[in-house]
Amino acid sequence: MSEITPTAARDALAVALEQEARIGLADVRAWRRRGPAPLSAAERDRACTQAIMRAERELRQRFPDADDDAILGSLEAELARGEAFFDDDFADGWDEPDPKFTFVVDGLIADGMIHWASGKHGSLKSTIGTFAAFEAIKVGRHVVWLDWEVGRAQARRRFKAAGITEAMAREFVRYRYLPPISDTSSATVERLRAEVAQLDRPLVVIDSMSKALAGTGCDENSNSDVSRFTDAILQRGMKGAGATVYVIDHEGRNQTKSSDYVARGASTKDADADITYRFFVEEEPDRQTVGKLRIICQKDREDALGGLTRQWARSKYSRRGERWFEVGDGRGGLPVKPIEQPSDARRDGEEAAFKLAIVDFLRESGEEFSMRALKDELRGAGVEFRNDDLGPTVRAMGRDSFYPISVRTEGQSLRIRYEEATADAAGALSF
Repeated sequence: MSEITPTAARDALAVALEQEARIGLADVRAWRRRGPAPLSAAERDRACTQAIMRAERELRQRFPDADDDAILGSLEAELARGEAFFDDDFADGWDEPDPKFTFVVDGLIADGMIHWASGKHGSLKSTIGTFAAFEAIKVGRHVVWLDWEVGRAQARRRFKAAGITEAMAREFVRYRYLPPISDTSSATVERLRAEVAQLDRPLVVIDSMSKALAGTGCDENSNSDVSRFTDAILQRGMKGAGATVYVIDHEGRNQTKSSDYVARGASTKDADADITYRFFVEEEPDRQTVGKLRIICQKDREDALGGLTRQWARSKYSRRGERWFEVGDGRGGLPVKPIEQPSDARRDGEEAAFKLAIVDFLRESGEEFSMRALKDELRGAGVEFRNDDLGPTVRAMGRDSFYPISVRTEGQSLRIRYEEATADAAGALSF
């Protein structure tokens, strides 16, 4: 008799629940133990019973020689799994290839990830949000726009400027001004999960985080409050229901492009996001002028964006790179189009990459080098540079407390070694 693995039982439940938009696995588990659920008792009983029956049929097709006890027992064990403190099936499917990352916006908004966009007021964070919404709608994806900032009339103007038509909005956009997310309770999370799951992997935009937190009584300067909100609302209520999340946030005071953290308030915002961006308007768009936007990637937890080998160019301000966009059409619209990195920014990025290669090499070697020896070692390590550039670059780095290296004179030569980063060294480049 074939053994029904926990993974097979879970897959059968997943197939069964694909046909039942009103509930998810958490609802069936709650129903099993008669816990609270967003549906009425009669609706829940009917929906969960039908899901279990479909899962039974799925397992009977896959394991025709399994008896009723084995099939029902495997489903019972899988439903009970939600009550266990840990799972025992971590190695199931070990040899299966890792899934490839897919995108709502190629190389910018990755499916199933939480993106955190920070910048000054007017730095086009919402414009990129409507651009992402337009791209999602073009491939038949729903967009959920939760608005604590501007209201329905201004939101409509922004959507129209991005190219979204009335027909698109009517079919694919779900909008709410001042959403009724007033707490982070389990009941709120389950209601949110149920609505998000009905839309099948929507793009959810939070505009903006500071007011969303305030609406639930959370202090944006409190790590515990922010973590409670992100875990309940963003992780379990949205990402856990299949959503891709784009969070619009404000930056803190006195931030620069070299700052390692830019969002205002609690530092756990950075920790709780999968991908973090900083926005800088290099040329302001208006009704007659096309603008330029620089987006610096600060964090990419899963390397979903593909690093510097894809669209992301080397950046003076982050190892993760930067992208540039043209915003506006000079006629009142706000279309967004990726563009090449300007030549001056490219030179800055290449210079920064060279300096970081020097720092990395010195740190890994743990030794002190003369200029000649350093040149030979860098060449041997595959670092590309012109001979005339190394001396001036190393001397400049030695005078700049940003770079964790020591440059000293010994007789007629210089001696260079790695030195622990000073307080002035920015974490943005991850020394």
